[in-house]
Amino acid sequence: MQDVRYAWRQMAANPGFAIVAILTLGLGIGANTAIFSIVDAILLKPLPYERSDSLVRIVENVPAEESFSGGPERTTRMSPGMFVEWRSRSTTLAGMSMERSVAMTLSRSEAVRLAGFEASPALFSILGTRPILGRVFAMDEETRGSDNVVVLSYGAWQRYFGGDASILGKTLTLDTASYTVVGVMPKEFAYPNAQTDFWKPLALPIDTEIFGLPVIARLKDGVSIAAAEAEANAFSRELRGASADAPQPAGLPRIQLLSIKEELVAPIRLPLLVFSVAVGFVLLVACVNVANLFLARATARSREIAIRMALGGGRGRVLRQVLTENMLFAVLGGAVGIGLAAIGGQLFVAFGHGLARAALNRFDSIGNSIPRLNEITVDVNVLLFTCVVTLATGVLFGLIPAFHITRTKTVHTAELLGRGASKLAFKSLRTVMVVGQVALTLVLLLAAGLMVKSFVNLTNTDLGYDPNNVLTFNIPQPPLSIGDIAIQRQRNAFEQEVAQRLAAIPGVQAAGYTNALPMVQMHLTVQVQPQGSPTATFGADVFTVSRDYFRAMGMRLAAGRGFVDEDRARTQPAYVVNRAFAKAYSQGRSLVGGPLAFSRFMPPGEVVGMVDDVRHMGIDSEPQPIVFVDPEHSGVIGVAEGGNYFAVRTRGDPTAIVPEIRAIVRNLDPGLAIDNVATMDQVVSNSITTPRSYAVLLGTFAVAALVLAMTGLYGVQAYFVTQRRQEIGIRMALGARGTQVLVHVLRQGLVLCGVGVGLGLAGSVVLTRFLETMLFGVGSLDIATYLVVCAAFLGVMIAASYVPARQAAKIDPQSILRYE
Repeated sequence: MQDVRYAWRQMAANPGFAIVAILTLGLGIGANTAIFSIVDAILLKPLPYERSDSLVRIVENVPAEESFSGGPERTTRMSPGMFVEWRSRSTTLAGMSMERSVAMTLSRSEAVRLAGFEASPALFSILGTRPILGRVFAMDEETRGSDNVVVLSYGAWQRYFGGDASILGKTLTLDTASYTVVGVMPKEFAYPNAQTDFWKPLALPIDTEIFGLPVIARLKDGVSIAAAEAEANAFSRELRGASADAPQPAGLPRIQLLSIKEELVAPIRLPLLVFSVAVGFVLLVACVNVANLFLARATARSREIAIRMALGGGRGRVLRQVLTENMLFAVLGGAVGIGLAAIGGQLFVAFGHGLARAALNRFDSIGNSIPRLNEITVDVNVLLFTCVVTLATGVLFGLIPAFHITRTKTVHTAELLGRGASKLAFKSLRTVMVVGQVALTLVLLLAAGLMVKSFVNLTNTDLGYDPNNVLTFNIPQPPLSIGDIAIQRQRNAFEQEVAQRLAAIPGVQAAGYTNALPMVQMHLTVQVQPQGSPTATFGADVFTVSRDYFRAMGMRLAAGRGFVDEDRARTQPAYVVNRAFAKAYSQGRSLVGGPLAFSRFMPPGEVVGMVDDVRHMGIDSEPQPIVFVDPEHSGVIGVAEGGNYFAVRTRGDPTAIVPEIRAIVRNLDPGLAIDNVATMDQVVSNSITTPRSYAVLLGTFAVAALVLAMTGLYGVQAYFVTQRRQEIGIRMALGARGTQVLVHVLRQGLVLCGVGVGLGLAGSVVLTRFLETMLFGVGSLDIATYLVVCAAFLGVMIAASYVPARQAAKIDPQSILRYE
């Protein structure tokens, strides 16, 4: 306690020193705590379900000769027939649930679109979650006709029904059908995501036998994934009629069981590990900075320590007192760090969140791909981590100054009490630490430079359309079955009427609709045979678009024309293709005016136009061959599952017309609602949520390290000038000019930086290779980025050296000589 009280008095006597040291440590500890809170929530914590380590996703590796696309496929979809058979015969799985996302319109005074989830009744028992009101599904509610029940999420119960405790047994109208509320789930239950408003039983049989649906399962107690996989593959071979020794595709088993958690976090595991290393560098730089501050302080306290030891204070006792002071600084820095971590974690959540659109949430490959964002918080695990880091930091930055300040022998006390007492031999140690600071900082700056350049490349990529002043939304309708041509045409007429009324709104330049909006919805891929290749085929995406869709999206016509009203009356459809299709089909030769035939699904027709390539699946994905067709000739493609998407181009703010859009839809059909309203700019921004988060995070760490390294070099140079004040004064008295002194001090700083830059470049060549999978349009050894970052870094470090160098050049030699 005496040591603690003395440490407080020392801090009070040097408040400027204390504030700088605490804030420096707080920055380093806070950055590490923030990253740990992210890593803990995403990678380390189990999923919020009972025994989540036994939850698995079933994946099938389909060989090219059996796949729909004609190439090897990896799919999580299982046919309902196989699901029922597997479920009844499995001895390794405790339960299986087939599932899919749905969206339904709740009829009330104004129709509301709800995001829902259809699943087998076993889902809730597999996840081990019980409702707070009522019950979950019974097994017999899997039968069509008995499936008219729903379980509400806590959020939907509060938002739409005011938390009515008597909600059980009440009837809701969803998509014109009646459903009875049988339960309400807990507030924290959010499967598969936080946007889910309700769950309903998945009734068998379903109308997706060809394509199938994803399946989640739970392993029985004591059963390994390997054992369950072996049973699954034996069962799969039996169903296919294959022999036990049939070859497997690409060396992988036909059926794989993947941990749900591993499947969820696999895409972000490497980035988080990279950021953990990066933030460790920030902490090391902070510790070196504070160690340098304490070394400088040790010089001023050398007389005090010498007197303590001369009066009988043992080295261990003095060392304990010095370490106590250091630990007090570390604890206070840790407290500041916790506050910074809480702020930083929430900023990461804010940057990482994308649009809460049902269509985006349905597909992992599009939109926000950072999982478990809502679970990031500063909890007990994070606080314990902070305590460990704080203690380690106190020891790390405190040991070097403490050992140096107490290594003086008592026999040298008289010398230390003289005028040379302040000249402890710390120069070489401080120099080494500054070089290390510079090297670590440069590695971070180069990594951040690569990430920023990658993000800039993404934002400057030609999308193939103009997203400015475009509003998008869809009008969800019940799904169509294959063959419902009459109903499909009624919907086409309805959506054409909506498009015409939208175009009549003042300020609207064009309005159209499609079944697959870029970066929002999936699409049908068909096989096409290139000209002159009787055996080869390639995949092409087929989109249905209305007449004015190209104008509404700002897509550029490269040849021919777009669709016109007369195309609807054609016996054979008119097609518009993109450049990628022309390249694959006819090696880039013009197709306009020529015929186009498909292997199946689509009827033959004539190519009437060609548009520039569109990056449909994301900015970082290469344009794929696309065929556009009028909705009247869409065949089995029909209307999109969640309803076609509209695109409306306006002269001003597109969101200003949302009330008019709602009025148009309400007047045409009061039972319908518009959903997923967003500007196209928001959709594009949403598609780069993850790389933006990465660039901001790594850039923040790099800037923090740069500030610390700059202050560290400034401190060393200032210390150098202070220690050599008399020498510099004598040199100037003997004829040295101020500019010579300035250059001399700057040269010392440049030497330190040069050595640090060399080590940093060597480290960057090795470490930045781990960023390759996160970069777009730039390599991990991009020369231009290296040159720009190194030049800017050296400029900043020279500026840090300039202030002490200028002070040295202004030393008055007369005052020095009088003192001597």
